[in-house]
Amino acid sequence: MRRQELESEAEAESHPERQRPYGSSNALSTRTVLAEVTRELVVLNEAMPRGGTVTEGTIEIYAKKLAKIPTDLRRRALDRLIVRRVFFPAVSEIIREAAISSLALPEENDILDAVHRGIRSGDWLKLHAIGRKALRAVGGEQYAEGLMRSEMNTWRAQFRNALKAETEATIDREVLRLSGTSE
Repeated sequence: MRRQELESEAEAESHPERQRPYGSSNALSTRTVLAEVTRELVVLNEAMPRGGTVTEGTIEIYAKKLAKIPTDLRRRALDRLIVRRVFFPAVSEIIREAAISSLALPEENDILDAVHRGIRSGDWLKLHAIGRKALRAVGGEQYAEGLMRSEMNTWRAQFRNALKAETEATIDREVLRLSGTSE
């Protein structure tokens, strides 16, 4: 389906009196989502200072791939990419940005601070799951307690590496979930 058709269908759906009957409500919602994504991509292309030429075929492919992503996550991802990027992003970059928004991950320093608090108080339940996994990857609570006393910089470097690896793995799993693909 071409961009003009999708845009005109979106316009018709905003005016119920002009809507054409479709075979099912599923077809209507799918077309609505595709039209919505198409409009968002046109805006994204216009917002990119070095967006280049994005063809109708490109927009059609992107729209089909991005239609699976919930509207709020997709829009948040596109807004973030408009602010952060100069060139038109690949589908994978948009899906990754949506995955990051979906996960609402704490910042690395916040996790590190929570580990410090957990070491002092012994309360590990407040630590984000990613932080707990990274902590286990560097040897667990006892290892962290020992290194906190003598080799702080070494421990931090090891923990940050483990945290980055766990964060990437978590984002990758969410990308697969959002895109409707499996491992």
